[in-house]
Amino acid sequence: MSADGNGNIWAAGGEDGLFLLEPGATHFRKFTIDDGLHPWGYLIDGSEAAAPHYLNVLSVSGGPGSSVFVGYHGRPPPAGIPSCEDNYDAFNHKYRDASIYKSGDADRVTLSGTGPGATLTVVHYDIFSGPNIVKNELSGRERLCNILRIKYVPQTNTVWFGGNHGFAAGDPGFPGIFATGCIGEKYGDDITAKCTGNLEHAHPLVNGYAEDGTYVGLTDAYYGIDTDPSGALWMGGANRSVHYDFGMGAVKFWDYEATEGQPSAQIDVWPDAVIQDPTAAQRTDDHVSAIAAVGDGTAWFASFNWGLAHYSAAKGKADAFVTTGLSAYNAATGTADVESLYYDTDGSLWAGGGYGGINRLKGPSNGFYAFYGAELFGAQLVNHSVTQIQAYSPPSPAQRKVLVAFAAGAVGVYSGP
Repeated sequence: MSADGNGNIWAAGGEDGLFLLEPGATHFRKFTIDDGLHPWGYLIDGSEAAAPHYLNVLSVSGGPGSSVFVGYHGRPPPAGIPSCEDNYDAFNHKYRDASIYKSGDADRVTLSGTGPGATLTVVHYDIFSGPNIVKNELSGRERLCNILRIKYVPQTNTVWFGGNHGFAAGDPGFPGIFATGCIGEKYGDDITAKCTGNLEHAHPLVNGYAEDGTYVGLTDAYYGIDTDPSGALWMGGANRSVHYDFGMGAVKFWDYEATEGQPSAQIDVWPDAVIQDPTAAQRTDDHVSAIAAVGDGTAWFASFNWGLAHYSAAKGKADAFVTTGLSAYNAATGTADVESLYYDTDGSLWAGGGYGGINRLKGPSNGFYAFYGAELFGAQLVNHSVTQIQAYSPPSPAQRKVLVAFAAGAVGVYSGP
């Protein structure tokens, strides 16, 4: 869930679609493919990928005015067919199905008007590179399809897409693909000059061993996205994370890709036993669920497994870990499922639990000073995971409200200190 520049609250409703609560309204409105949502891409000849088309809204990030960036899940394949991440792969030509590999990705949705008569204008971001663009993947690549998190960053005029396999950078003002023959431009850093409207893709990949002993590239599930006040990016995934100054001065998107296989360019928050080529037994996969940048070169990381960690870019490591005391802490397993973070203007950290409730902390080592549970959320929501926490300040920081999304299908609006 996320608020746009005009105070509309948008919510990702999975297969039910995209939901909107306008200022002053008492009920959400629902939008689907019939209203213009476009969770599928285009073929090189300019035609649209064939049906069946699948709608599953995973993520939203409020944009300027009455606009929102919407992330989708790719179409699930039939039994025995590779998923959208692997469906286009050069080794699986016989399985290629454009209704699968062209599914998912993201839209920019703009609301015109208010109330029942309002309409949507939709622009699709097709996150791919066509043939003969990427030297090691000359047949093209269609890896990112499930857009797990999105973040619009006005400081750098960028919208970040965190997905399966990797992440991409988008142009918030992209007008859409209208010309045929669009296959992307790999060796350019100007998003606005690209016919796809995005730069795809990068990932802090590390080589290692899967549970069955196979030697593989480990990269997946980029749920963690935040930026420093300067616009510098923090991006966190299942195995490794990254912090770099894209958009700041001469630093470009592909500058990171050139170093992404180097340990010095990666963040391993909950460290593996070895830096490179870890076996399954030597791996402690981070499973990052959210990131909250502090603004001083540090950030809080949340994990679906390991609770919280405070990471310092200057130190190159985490300097504090928090598990016990969290509402999500499981004493029997020593794990803690934290699924959302928000760093507040007073320096406190909101941490939403996978089993419900919010812990609110003050500083890396000062402990907890609040727990929000049934007395705030009510008995119906207290045990449901808190999947996202964001602030909304209409129209000034002094009027800050905190929006809380629940997996049960509800949005809470917190007013208070």
